Amino acid sequence: MMISGCSSDTGKIVLCAHELGHYFLHDGVNAFNDSFDAIKNNIEHEANLFAVALLFDQNDFNMPIHRMQNYILKEILDYNLS
Repeated sequence: MMISGCSSDTGKIVLCAHELGHYFLHDGVNAFNDSFDAIKNNIEHEANLFAVALLFDQNDFNMPIHRMQNYILKEILDYNLS
């Protein structure tokens, strides 16, 4: 999704935080690498984890952020994209 596709300022911030996670955590990841598909889920999980940790207070959740499964992180971010 492109930032211009976000209708709210909060959505733009969430999207930027996720992409910032990729920038800081995944330097040198090559999308054309044969093993890219095997690590894609882990890469997205790390970027989602980075964004949630950056944008939200861990005390607002019932569990530590670092223990959340990717589907939970993604739901938190997706909810704030709209």
